[in-house]
Amino acid sequence: MFKFKYLVLLMTIITQLSFAEERVVESAKNYPYKNLIARAQLVTLFINDKHDEQYCNVEITLNKKVWKSDTTKIISDASTETLLEQCLPYESAKIMLSQSYVQFGQGL
Repeated sequence: MFKFKYLVLLMTIITQLSFAEERVVESAKNYPYKNLIARAQLVTLFINDKHDEQYCNVEITLNKKVWKSDTTKIISDASTETLLEQCLPYESAKIMLSQSYVQFGQGL
């Protein structure tokens, strides 16, 4: 019985993970998102469905360093560019951009 509970828990976790969607963001029009995308090697949106609602977070990768945003509820269906702004708040994007300069210098 004890092993069965862990098996059910494991299956639940795997099922939840299978609903995750991953999108690479390649462009944005506004500061600081445009600058962050230009500077980073990879900007990835992760979208998860939970209880008929969608949640997302963002990962920014630069020189093997990864910055992750907090998970945010998606308000409505939107383009990838608009989702970036929903999933990565303006102030968090500015902080990540400034940290990239502090840790890696001015040029790429």
